[in-house]
Amino acid sequence: MAAATYSSGADLTVIRGGGTLHHPNDPTTTPEMNLFHMEGPAVFRQSLRELGSFLTTSFDRLNWERRSVDAVVPH
Repeated sequence: MAAATYSSGADLTVIRGGGTLHHPNDPTTTPEMNLFHMEGPAVFRQSLRELGSFLTTSFDRLNWERRSVDAVVPH
């Protein structure tokens, strides 16, 4: 199997709180800032832009041919 991460679109999935910028115990940090936030439709579009090249690279690395794979389930 294969996995990869891409920095493009990193702002589409964030937890604004935490770390040193917005420490969870800082009074200016709201509870909502400590929750995961995702721009779902934008993440989906970004994924579609990357999927083709990801599959090509992954299949090449694995020495697989596309016709030998019945289904791909990205997650």
